[in-house]
Amino acid sequence: MLKRIAAAALLTVFVVMGALAQEASDDIILVPFTDFNYTFTGVVPSSWVQVTAGLWSRDTGAQTLLAQQARTEAPDAVLVALLPQFGIDTVPEPVEIREANGLTWTIYEIIAPAGSDAAIDAAITSRGTLTYFIILASVVEEHDTLKQAVFLPAVDALVPLTSADALPEDTPYTAEDVSFTSADGTELSGTLTLPEGDGPHPAVVLISSSGPHNRDGALVGVTEDETRLISGSFPMFAVLSDHLTRAGFAVLRYDERGVGQSRGDHDQATTGDFAVDASAAVDLLLARDDIDSAQVGLIAHGEGANEAAIILSSRDDIAFVVALAPQAVDGLQTIIRQTERVYQADEQDAAATAEQLEFLGRFFPRIAAGDIAGARAELELLIRGQAAELTPEQLEQMGVTDLDVFIREVTDSQFLSFDGPWWPFLLNYNPAEDWSAVTVPVLAVYGELDTQIDPALHRPAFEAAMARAHNLDVTVVTLPAANHMFQLAGTGSPSEYTLLQPMFVDGFLDTVTDWLLAHVELP
Repeated sequence: MLKRIAAAALLTVFVVMGALAQEASDDIILVPFTDFNYTFTGVVPSSWVQVTAGLWSRDTGAQTLLAQQARTEAPDAVLVALLPQFGIDTVPEPVEIREANGLTWTIYEIIAPAGSDAAIDAAITSRGTLTYFIILASVVEEHDTLKQAVFLPAVDALVPLTSADALPEDTPYTAEDVSFTSADGTELSGTLTLPEGDGPHPAVVLISSSGPHNRDGALVGVTEDETRLISGSFPMFAVLSDHLTRAGFAVLRYDERGVGQSRGDHDQATTGDFAVDASAAVDLLLARDDIDSAQVGLIAHGEGANEAAIILSSRDDIAFVVALAPQAVDGLQTIIRQTERVYQADEQDAAATAEQLEFLGRFFPRIAAGDIAGARAELELLIRGQAAELTPEQLEQMGVTDLDVFIREVTDSQFLSFDGPWWPFLLNYNPAEDWSAVTVPVLAVYGELDTQIDPALHRPAFEAAMARAHNLDVTVVTLPAANHMFQLAGTGSPSEYTLLQPMFVDGFLDTVTDWLLAHVELP
């Protein structure tokens, strides 16, 4: 499955070029907007046209563009990445430091770079794990007016969203920071929410999907030095935890190893390692007097459902399990189907899709078999073929002076994410074998438009596994129009995730909560 959802690529904000001037202040009325892709609220001219996420154009012949976006890189790195689009090669001196809404903005002004008649205003700031920037590109004649009418008001209006923005303000329950230790000694940190009353309460452990997730279920980027929230990532566990705790359940959610306040190396862990971590979370709940040890269950999403299957195969003190988008065939089949479904949802060319599937059919079996050299050779062959289609002019623009060196460097970079223990485990593991032995009550929920765990492939296999287990308490539901994150979706493609509002599709929370309440007794 998709181990990581890449942060939205930095958009080409504008090309420095000449433009036709007009009355800049004509009909500029600023209106508020919320951008769930880049996770902030702000203002934009009402008559300007949105070109793509975070980018607006004045609907005239003039080259006047407004970008309001966020990135997971540090401010200095974002600024350097933008320099070529500004038509300059060194960072200019700031013209102003501006305070607004608790943010400290550094303001830059670039007038007529490279002999053009363009004017560029840029503002950059950061909060937490995200860097926010606002850029206005206009012509010199309009610069002063547009700076005052559009750019500075946009800077003053931007307010970052947080996970809490997806939640109600009142919380009639307590939240406790907890820590626990996995079997290999890894220290993990999380949050335990407890309903009102002394208990003992029924409880669930939330187990997140593939990729580095924090305790709120939001996908993050992990580097050697820091953890950064992926822009627009839906904090589904924060929302689910809030809802379930209000319904009477204690809920434990935690940062995966190597994420947030948890120790360990995320990139060197397999699904089996993550299962051991989740099992340690169960042990924490079972040791508490305010938790009903006979009513502790799992709610597991995506790869987390694989972890739940592994846990259930080795211990008999789990009372129930809710599997959200559970995989039920081996990882190789899952990856091939996922790639096909994502390409279809993104309306990719059929020939390109067939070529990619053919490549994966050669590449991943080698990874699964531990043939690292063979897998790398397959990748290099693919990249060499793609490089052969580039013209000399394109290679020159990319700064390529030695094609063989370029191909080797690209191969090394792209292969890095596959050269670890996670992929072989995933490709070889078939969770249906473990699900076939599960006899505790099970709720499985699929999303109709899920392109990562296609319900057409996985639901029949999951139901067959439950039949082999002779499990008499199994409920399987497919929610209409839901994606892998159980958001209301249009295509279900991962490329759509950050464009959707951070909330569950209608029926999801009720489906999960009603089933749970039917399987526990509240104090």
